Amino acid sequence: LRNDGTRPVRIRSSHLATASELIEIAPGGSFATQVTAEPDRPGAVNGQIVWVGEAGETLLTTPTRMFGRAPRLVISGDLNYGIAWIGAPTRRSIELLNEGDVTLTIESFDLPAVVSINDEPALPFALEPGQRLGLSLSYAPASVDVLEGSFGIVTDNPSQPQVEVTMTGQGGRGLLSIDGVEEGIDFGSVAVGDRRRLRLILRNDGDIDLRIGQIVAGSQRLVITPRELTVQAGGQAHVDVDFLPLVHGELKGYLSLFTDDPTRPQRAISYHGRGISDDIEISTTSHDFGATPAGTTTRLQIEVTNHRSTRLRLTSVRTSGRAFRVLSRPAAIAAGERGVIEIGFSPGAGVVHGTVRILTDAPQAPELT
Repeated sequence: LRNDGTRPVRIRSSHLATASELIEIAPGGSFATQVTAEPDRPGAVNGQIVWVGEAGETLLTTPTRMFGRAPRLVISGDLNYGIAWIGAPTRRSIELLNEGDVTLTIESFDLPAVVSINDEPALPFALEPGQRLGLSLSYAPASVDVLEGSFGIVTDNPSQPQVEVTMTGQGGRGLLSIDGVEEGIDFGSVAVGDRRRLRLILRNDGDIDLRIGQIVAGSQRLVITPRELTVQAGGQAHVDVDFLPLVHGELKGYLSLFTDDPTRPQRAISYHGRGISDDIEISTTSHDFGATPAGTTTRLQIEVTNHRSTRLRLTSVRTSGRAFRVLSRPAAIAAGERGVIEIGFSPGAGVVHGTVRILTDAPQAPELT
């Protein structure tokens, strides 16, 4: 500032550090000062410096112009987890974008103990203008407690040092029950070539949907419809299981249901059934010899009837267990006739179990037990 007049000038300005002090400039003299300004918003900022006299009158105005530069953090996505499985992580993703014109430094994250960041970036992280940063966060509830908190992002932006993202969620479970299978699935006896269908009712008494991703029977003689489904929370669904015996004999196994329940991902149900062929008939499928004195032999006669129009050949008759043995058997049975297999039981001490296994040349009854 220079005084080109003939009288002293006493002035002051609110922009100076000594705003209340008057500055006197002698005629022909000058005064030099530094003015510091800070933009209050991004973009062009216009203003002026006003110089006033002793009485407050305006003596001079100096126009000013500056351009405010700042980072601008924009967050897309949400952290609403809904009802999440207790004991298993549920993921949600958000994306950070710097829409400003200077680098934004992310210094730290602040989040609840039940939430974690997957593949957390090294901090501090410099987010350049136009750059995006994706974050995946997992919520792993340990109980049914409600999650009400926020994900804090601490930055070096002086005008907004911390940004909060709301987080909501609650722990829950799916509780699967299946009606009437406590003792397993019993298909009974089904004629070879026929079909017997049993319907399983699945109930979910929990507060979260339960997904069954796969149902496995371990046998092609069982047809399952559908093999995957979702049982809604508080609802029910059904699965049809068809037994289609192709040969004479017993079928046993387990029906396995694979679910998204982290505490019990697999549920197994036993099943059994018997295919009955019209071509061959046996007089008994089980027998209890009862109490037999050690050292003696008790006999069992098993009648095998051939209902076919051709001869039935018995290719093998064997017993399991040392206490049982085949005493006599026919090699073949003529069409429409019956043959007798005699089994002897000579026990030692204690309970003994065994099986008689009869192999034939009949396509629909290759094995009888």
